[in-house]
Amino acid sequence: MKRLALGFALALMCACGGDDGGGGSPDAATSGPDAAPLEVASVDCGSVTPDQTITTSGFMYSPMSVTITTGQVVMFTPASSHDVASDDGKFSVPLGGTGCFRFNQAGTYGFHCTPHGFTGSVVVQ
Repeated sequence: MKRLALGFALALMCACGGDDGGGGSPDAATSGPDAAPLEVASVDCGSVTPDQTITTSGFMYSPMSVTITTGQVVMFTPASSHDVASDDGKFSVPLGGTGCFRFNQAGTYGFHCTPHGFTGSVVVQ
């Protein structure tokens, strides 16, 4: 009886885990020379000139919103008691840290200060 159950479970896993028609490895869409760039990519701040910089002033981001074009870089430099956490988990900067991010797809990217809750946005056109 155990062999029958095991055989059924194995057959079910094989049927459910078949080829999805996508081809390639599971990471093919995010790696390799033909991969599309990440929607938001972390870049070394020392190797780029940011197109916009967002800091903190009191309990708010300054500026609260920036508008950029696809492929541009935003540098975040929050004060020591603030951080930057994107609402969708695509980027973050720790308390008092510095982070630079290239935004490769159009859209609005909201972010917030985890300890204090104030918000900001990057609008990519």
